[in-house]
Amino acid sequence: MPQATEDGCTSHDSRAGDYGIAVGSVAEEEKRKVGDEFQLVVEYLTGVFYKPDVLDFFPVLALFDLGGVFCQTKKGGVRLEQILDSLINQSQKRGNTEGTRDFLQILLEIQNSGDTRTPLTRSHIKSLLMELVLAGNDTTWTTMEWAMIEVMKHPEVMKNAQEELDKVVGRNHSVEEVHLPKLHYVNAFVKEVLRLHPVVPLMLPRTPRQSTPVGGYMVPKGSRVLVNKWAIQRNPAAWESPEEFRPERFLMGNGKREITGNDFHYFPFGSGRRICPGMALAERMLIYVMATLLHSFHWKLPEGTELDVSEKLGIVLKKAKPLKVVPSPRLSDLGLYSRN
Repeated sequence: MPQATEDGCTSHDSRAGDYGIAVGSVAEEEKRKVGDEFQLVVEYLTGVFYKPDVLDFFPVLALFDLGGVFCQTKKGGVRLEQILDSLINQSQKRGNTEGTRDFLQILLEIQNSGDTRTPLTRSHIKSLLMELVLAGNDTTWTTMEWAMIEVMKHPEVMKNAQEELDKVVGRNHSVEEVHLPKLHYVNAFVKEVLRLHPVVPLMLPRTPRQSTPVGGYMVPKGSRVLVNKWAIQRNPAAWESPEEFRPERFLMGNGKREITGNDFHYFPFGSGRRICPGMALAERMLIYVMATLLHSFHWKLPEGTELDVSEKLGIVLKKAKPLKVVPSPRLSDLGLYSRN
């Protein structure tokens, strides 16, 4: 049964009101606890955004917030503001006492310098931090998890990648950025992961300014259109055996496909003027991290467990249950692990 809360919101489940986290001061908490809480709030908000709501079909009822979406979003947003404000306050008090600067400290220095044409406000800083965490970190590690799933499903992929890494990097060295352009198979592996598992399966909504025919259908002016990248990148008319994981399809000689958004059968980061601005960084990060993981370790599932590939619906396409794998070192120089 829905229950009224103290602030007048309606709670539709046991976690809707407080989303299972404390709302106390963050100033005294350890960084790890703050990170865990931040992740809980973000997961709560993304769940709220994706949850079906009667307003999707009857916008005229928005004033009444029958599903409680507006109220729940507001509560999550308030908690995010508190966490970010606390982090900013802590950074201001700490200053540059450790001799190194993080991203937040650099932003605060820019704010205090007053040299920018457009002043950098506290709201700007919080927005940039949110973009960095949500669009940069969350999507990247989610894609890495799907990449490791494909490694577990296809042992030959790990074998092929490790053979290339041994040839290009060697077992006496760590993977460095200079190696990445030479890792053709690892590059193809990452591209195939992005094809089968686009981290955001539906592109941002588009609205035509005038009624437009598309594929034999008339899209009325003012409609909200969602492009399904997930389905397009598995379209059998454009891909041979689209449900199979084949990194080889991206190797030279098998048809060159890039992630630049110019190929409308393969655009994991979107296309056009609204293409993901972090595309180049994300691709490089994925290749570098996956190359390092596969070069440094052998990977296997824990004894007695089976691979679970079930998905969880949301704005970001995630696994329903986190993946657990066991690494074992494969480099000849164990000292390299302390430097990685």
